[in-house]
Amino acid sequence: MHESSIHQHATVRGNQVRKLIDSLDVLPTTMHVPMRLLELRRANSASASDIAAVVSVDPALTSRVLALANSSFYAPTRVITRLGDAIAMIGLNNLFSFAFGVSLAGIFNNMGLPARELNGLRKASLLKSVAAREFALRFAPRLAEEAWLGGLLQDIAVPLMYSADQSMWQSLVTLLDSTTDARADQEAAMYGHDHQHFGGLVARKLGLPTLYEQVIAHHHQSVPLERATGAAGVGLARAIQFASVLPHRPGSVDPYRSAPRLRHWMPVTADRHHDELVLSELMFDISREYKTMLALVGDTEEDGSGVGFKHFLAELSAEVVRSFETTIGTCASDISRLDREVRQQSAA
Repeated sequence: MHESSIHQHATVRGNQVRKLIDSLDVLPTTMHVPMRLLELRRANSASASDIAAVVSVDPALTSRVLALANSSFYAPTRVITRLGDAIAMIGLNNLFSFAFGVSLAGIFNNMGLPARELNGLRKASLLKSVAAREFALRFAPRLAEEAWLGGLLQDIAVPLMYSADQSMWQSLVTLLDSTTDARADQEAAMYGHDHQHFGGLVARKLGLPTLYEQVIAHHHQSVPLERATGAAGVGLARAIQFASVLPHRPGSVDPYRSAPRLRHWMPVTADRHHDELVLSELMFDISREYKTMLALVGDTEEDGSGVGFKHFLAELSAEVVRSFETTIGTCASDISRLDREVRQQSAA
């Protein structure tokens, strides 16, 4: 295809994505979260933290709740960036009605994504949110909730890109999980801009706090992301980038490719044994918390989605353990070599 024709197609797709963003009211969602909210309401014993835990697994509800709390209707004296604070401001009674309204609207506004693909993207967002939070809990605990929301929302533009041109979907998801440095340029060649750029536009359209707009718009870019989060938010930036390494459809990606990229964002010490052990423990906790969150909203790995999250996490954790064992073996060899050298020098 001629270069000018390729550029023209990219422009058309990009314009279509912007058109969808301009008309956007809600993000795609499913029935899992509203049904769980209904169960909590019927139990008549739900606390604000219980509600926040359920709402936080759904990007559509999370973004709209944050936007509502920061709107002129409530006119907060400071920017609300935490979901718990937003729910406290809105009130539980108002939240139930609001959440159901957004969820039901989202169900009928799913950008044409097949249920299997939509469910896969939703689970990918949940996995990334869990990964970002677990990372932050270890290295930047003060920003754990911001990390959770940043991980959850970072790919909110992907369903719109699908809707703009369904014929490009397989090429797009393959490219999203590419490890090449040219990924953003290749996305731009297809759509005029990459999913980060469009995600930032979605965040602005939905009225999210500037922090999340910047996190979404730069979650794959170290320097702009750290600039956006500030010196006090370096831990948040690393948590977001750690999560962004995880694939958009884990069942279709080789876990061995992700382990080194995850390791890249981990704090490094002089003790390699310790570093690998921390990463291994982190992956175990991510896997455990991810399954817990799925169970919280009545979803399981056995729901027939075919995404392969359980297999992916198991294989990725195994790769981390193998790497840890290799490191131990290497260090043991180094220690033995140094011991021989010391003995030889002493004998001389």
